[in-house]
Amino acid sequence: MKIALDFDEVLAETFDSLLRYYQRRYGKLYKREEFKEYKFWPLLGKNREEATRFVDEFLETHTFDELMPVDGAIESVSEMLNNRDKLYIITARPL
Repeated sequence: MKIALDFDEVLAETFDSLLRYYQRRYGKLYKREEFKEYKFWPLLGKNREEATRFVDEFLETHTFDELMPVDGAIESVSEMLNNRDKLYIITARPL
């Protein structure tokens, strides 16, 4: 079977890492629970363009090996591979 998995928030805890980066950069720690929708820039006190630049900066400075896996992701991927499923990792990130 062919299976496509999104990278961010399906395999890796990208948003938590982004919030830690925000804390290092601006000195304020937000918790994931404070965000009720994907449109997160108002809570950060930024407009959409500023938030996009911030996320781009984060993505340019962080490598995949700095991200923690989502709970259960390793076991699930291992099971799919053991079933000989063909896996594809997808993302909306610019590569």
